[in-house]
Amino acid sequence: MSYKNPSRNFVAIDVEYATSHEQSICQFGLAVVRDAVVIDTRRWNIQPKGNLYDERTTAIHHMTAETTKDCPSLPEVWPEIAPYLENTEIWAHNAMCVESPVIEKNLNSYGIPHEPYVIYDSMCLFERSDKKIWNEGLGLENCLYAFGLPCEHHHDAAEDAIMCAQIIIALINGQKPDWKLSDDIMKQVADERGRLNEEKRKERQAKQLELFSDALTSTNVCSSCQHKPTIFEKEYSEAADGVDEIDFDGLNISEHNPLFNCSIVITGFFHIARRQLFKALDAMGAKRGNTITKKTQVVLIGERNVGPKKLEDLSTLIHNGYNIARITGDEQLDRLLYDKSVTAKDFSIPEPAKKELNFTLSHFRKNKHLLTFPENSIAGAELFFPRQIEGNASLFHQICGNLGSFGNWELSPQVTHVVLPLNTVAKLQQNEKDEVIREYEEWYNKSKAVTFSAKFITQHDILKFVRERIVKHDDEVTAQLYVAYLKSIGIDPENDFKFGLEVARKNYMKEITIK
Repeated sequence: MSYKNPSRNFVAIDVEYATSHEQSICQFGLAVVRDAVVIDTRRWNIQPKGNLYDERTTAIHHMTAETTKDCPSLPEVWPEIAPYLENTEIWAHNAMCVESPVIEKNLNSYGIPHEPYVIYDSMCLFERSDKKIWNEGLGLENCLYAFGLPCEHHHDAAEDAIMCAQIIIALINGQKPDWKLSDDIMKQVADERGRLNEEKRKERQAKQLELFSDALTSTNVCSSCQHKPTIFEKEYSEAADGVDEIDFDGLNISEHNPLFNCSIVITGFFHIARRQLFKALDAMGAKRGNTITKKTQVVLIGERNVGPKKLEDLSTLIHNGYNIARITGDEQLDRLLYDKSVTAKDFSIPEPAKKELNFTLSHFRKNKHLLTFPENSIAGAELFFPRQIEGNASLFHQICGNLGSFGNWELSPQVTHVVLPLNTVAKLQQNEKDEVIREYEEWYNKSKAVTFSAKFITQHDILKFVRERIVKHDDEVTAQLYVAYLKSIGIDPENDFKFGLEVARKNYMKEITIK
């Protein structure tokens, strides 16, 4: 049955499923071929049972529960699909292993009445004498490259159906597959994927290193504890754990030790076996936890296999203003366990749940509001204007009001955006804090907020946006305010921010003329 020679009129299909076990269909695609030409294509996104996906299938087709949360189920769309499959020849690539069993399984699972579909496998149209296994080197990509055809958007059901139709049409038209060409292209593709995977791996590692660096930037860590773990990528395993045992006779178990009654979390491995380390911490009176929360006082960061999720949680809490001591590396661990002269102060161990924000340039960058023309994304926002705003603050306040935002001269929970004066960010870049930053730190540390969620926007960005709005919308009312404000801070309106108002107008007119 699967070895039938294709006719010039057929339908090529493809399905994607959500989980490896249930194989509940999440996407169905087809291509209608008449006289060896694709004349129509269709794609249906389908909500699988329970809208559940697993990581393996998502990694293949990149669909998630979010993709299909509002999509119909298979029983709802099958009446649309079924007519395409009636009284026609149906083909799919690797149909024997995927389309035939998966479609039958899903229709039976939902109790959808149907006659068993005969689906021919296009993989069976090819053979390779240079391969020992019959289907080796005959994947959809291999077959496409053998005919010099591109393979784009692989694992999109509609695109795969089209590509299946293309290789069948190539055979119908008498083309011969060139397997050497296929192997050469596949090698190039594999090399490129390897390069991209290596770039992604380096990006992940860089992100983890950045998180680790962020976790060591606040003041609540002693300089001697700033040790970076050496391995990030490996999975946790007992084999990676330390082999040394605790010297319980030399252990600092007095009630004056730094960890007594202290909330502590461990991530990564040290030279001491994990189970032995647990016993030592329990003997010292530490309160061990599995997750890092605002109540955590100490995080022990091992030499290797540091957990990215815990590192991210730690960085987030520090970003949110919570003091958490970080003790890193085997050397500092030994000092903590055996040196009976050290105190909590030596390791900068804080009182529990004490919020003390140390605002840095990193906070500004992570929470910077991007205001770019033409989207007025601060309409309806509650802006806080510091007293240190340069020039005529009333004029600047009116300009922001023309953008639909609300001005506040006092910090409060209602404030959504903090406007930073022109010089504040420049000082931050020099690791300096001016009165604006110190005022915000003091307010935030006294507030009930648990998460640092304020957005920051610079005067510079607001004024650039306003200039674009004036030029492209001919907003003369705002233009008068804008010119008056720039003069109040000693800036010539025709030479503001690199592109003067008149130059901006001329450039805009050129754009219109070109169009």
